[in-house]
Amino acid sequence: MNPSVSELLKIYANCLRSRRLDEELQNCYYSDPEWKRPGGIVRSLHSAIGNELGESAVACFLQSEDFLVARYRGYAALLGKGMNPERIVAEVLRKKIGPTKGLGGNSLFHDTERNIFGSSLILGSNFSTAVGLALAKKIKNAAGIVVLFFGDGEASRPAFCGALNLAALWELPLLLVCENDGVSLGADIRETSATPTIAERAKGFRVECATLSMSDPLAFAARAKEVVRNVREQRTPFLLEILEERHAPQSTFSDDKPFLGEMIPREKDPLTLFEKELVRLGIDSSTLAGRKTDAERAIAAAKAVAEQAEQISADEFLSIFYE
Repeated sequence: MNPSVSELLKIYANCLRSRRLDEELQNCYYSDPEWKRPGGIVRSLHSAIGNELGESAVACFLQSEDFLVARYRGYAALLGKGMNPERIVAEVLRKKIGPTKGLGGNSLFHDTERNIFGSSLILGSNFSTAVGLALAKKIKNAAGIVVLFFGDGEASRPAFCGALNLAALWELPLLLVCENDGVSLGADIRETSATPTIAERAKGFRVECATLSMSDPLAFAARAKEVVRNVREQRTPFLLEILEERHAPQSTFSDDKPFLGEMIPREKDPLTLFEKELVRLGIDSSTLAGRKTDAERAIAAAKAVAEQAEQISADEFLSIFYE
């Protein structure tokens, strides 16, 4: 089932907002020392510029009752599920309007009102979270599915095999989405994985799977829509592997300047390829330009709100540990 024009534009707009948010946070991180001082941004940011399309194409087909377990890199899945960008910026800035009042840092976003469950920097722990959420849905006979995003490096953690086994054994409505960029920190996947792909491991647990690339954005969007629908209707697990290339550094610790979308060669940027396909479908270039303007304005407004918000005080922070 091919996505409608409105669905494709929704995916496109989400990619644009995710990229602009990613760029804006990086620009602030590198240009304003206040962001990096104690009480401002700590640790580092993990950019997903160049990899927005995969998450967007899945997340934009989710419904309100679906549960999302996002990963620590990027913002496309969060935005696609409906999270307000100003809350993301606020969390990074340690402001009280952030989902955890700024205590979760720059990667552990959650929004229970939109059924977004926080990720974890303990790689592999999210598998257990996702299986538990899917089991809860089955026990309660609740509507919706659970979608988990993870990287190829996480698939080498033992919890991955356990998640596949239990998802198949209990027939859980769980969609596992592996974003395989072939690199875990600095290690090539050929040095860490005995299988050429991650999806083929699912076959050993009799979990249906597919491996797709970003070379044909429209075909990927159509397959993503189909996979989400099938998991929803059949109430059984599926592993979708997205083959992609990481363009950004591992984190802001790895460079001294922001990584922007314009740094990706146009012929290698999935978002640029997506734009060309949308034009080929007959979507006017002015419509696409309007989506870009909307994304820029939305993120600028989100940043302005977050910067003006109140920051958590030292007493409030300590009250978490000492009452």
